[in-house]
Amino acid sequence: MSDHALVVSNPPQGEVDFVKAAPSFGMTPAEVRMKANYPVPEIWIADSDEQKVNSVAGALQEAGLRVISVLGDRLAAVPAAEQARSFEFGEAELALQLESGGVTVGFEDPTVALFCQPSRPDLASRQVKRDSLGERMSHGAGTMGGSGRRSGTDDQRGMPTALDLAAFVDIYLQQNGSVRRVSVNQETTDFSGLESAAQRSADNMLLFVTKFSERFLNSPLDKRLVGMRVRQRPALVSAIPQDNRRKGYSFATQALSRLLKSVSPALTDVGDSDLASRLAYLTLTYH
Repeated sequence: MSDHALVVSNPPQGEVDFVKAAPSFGMTPAEVRMKANYPVPEIWIADSDEQKVNSVAGALQEAGLRVISVLGDRLAAVPAAEQARSFEFGEAELALQLESGGVTVGFEDPTVALFCQPSRPDLASRQVKRDSLGERMSHGAGTMGGSGRRSGTDDQRGMPTALDLAAFVDIYLQQNGSVRRVSVNQETTDFSGLESAAQRSADNMLLFVTKFSERFLNSPLDKRLVGMRVRQRPALVSAIPQDNRRKGYSFATQALSRLLKSVSPALTDVGDSDLASRLAYLTLTYH
């Protein structure tokens, strides 16, 4: 069991008293404003004292910040993504074909869906590790960084992979009393199930998003992860400290890597886009 409690941001933020919020972070109001402007849910505060974390979360909420307080165990319990090989929109349901078999989701079924479209850096100036489609698809669900999306790191530089930079829709659904997570990915899903498949996979991904939104009217797509930057994740051991007070547990920091490892070994290699999906899911299902 994890002994961590987490304060997770739940953007977008509204009217915030940054002067009132600053002491909870140990930052200046200007630094808190910068954190609050980040549109992607992220971990702001973590501590082994749950009561202390709940108190800090309450103080931030009183200052006008939208945050949730969750135990690390709940983050670790968010299921790994199973990659959809193909799909087909029917009259009243979406049929998804996975390596483990078929999954059917009715348009009226309660689901939580997230669209992530990472901003792509200048790939010409960065060494992006590319795995073959065959190698990626030869892995079963949960074998790639525990999520179906690799961690975005290689052994030396922690560079994002082509798969980390791909757009995806994560569909969280209830099945047999538990949550299951199915991912339609720009890189690994066959889009021939679209009535008019485009030539470019990126265009097909947007077509899928449009069709999904038109049919799942009770499950609007959360699009806070659109435009998210996927960056190099620093190694846990580095000669040069890379964290500072304002970054805290932000994405692509050593502090976040250490925290995830301490929360659960299963989270050690989870990539930033996968983590963002998990955090966004928690904010949407918090109660």
